[in-house]
Amino acid sequence: MKENLIKLYSHNEQVLLQKLDKLFDKWRRRWDENQYGWFIKDGFYPGYLSMKKKILFFARDCYNIYHIDGTIPSYGCYISEYIPQYTSGILKGKSINVVRFHKLLVKITYALLNGGNAPLPWQDVPSAKEICNTGKIFHDISFAFMNLGKLSHEGSSNADWELIKEAVSFSIEGENLIKKEIELLSPDLIISMNLNDNPHGINYLHKTFGKDIAPARNKINDCNVYKVSLSHQKSVPLLDCWHFAGRFSEEYIWKPIYDALSAIHFY
Repeated sequence: MKENLIKLYSHNEQVLLQKLDKLFDKWRRRWDENQYGWFIKDGFYPGYLSMKKKILFFARDCYNIYHIDGTIPSYGCYISEYIPQYTSGILKGKSINVVRFHKLLVKITYALLNGGNAPLPWQDVPSAKEICNTGKIFHDISFAFMNLGKLSHEGSSNADWELIKEAVSFSIEGENLIKKEIELLSPDLIISMNLNDNPHGINYLHKTFGKDIAPARNKINDCNVYKVSLSHQKSVPLLDCWHFAGRFSEEYIWKPIYDALSAIHFY
């Protein structure tokens, strides 16, 4: 990550960045051996460790991210790509309000962190552009973000499940690097995005966590609720819900998350 972006992070967050970089270096060496695609780091945004609840969004893969990350000539960084864009509220020339996936990342994080002892009602959540432009981003709200598949593909915004399948195979062989990243991020809540809905019929959540994931209760309003045990004896809820790029209303995607968190008494 470039020096001007690293300065946005606290000392403790910079220490965590260094630990993640060591992990990604190990991950990249596996990628070099497999040569399936362009390796893209992810991680967390400035301010993450100071949030009252640390939220990790767990998505599928990324596309059309190929820029060089700082002085490292062989892979890019999802977080570096979006820090300046979130700060401006302009993503690749468009207002964040019309970029559905990122708009919902920002608004849902705001709702989760600003409702006191419950998530904020959706009607009280400002627009994503307002959150970005009024200095709330990376101060009042921040979050971690990672993709299941660490390889970027070209063209379509649809998940490249063949590439994801290959990426996951070399990511969990031997030491499970996907789970290791999650343990380093140490979230209080994981929100995954329909990871088991794929053409191969693979249960990627169980493939990632193995015996350390179990249903916490019955499905709640289109949201599967799990408990995940991490290596530092921390058990966290995982909600597997609609993908944020899905062609549904914002509230349709938000309500299962709201209902699930209420049901498990997250706050």
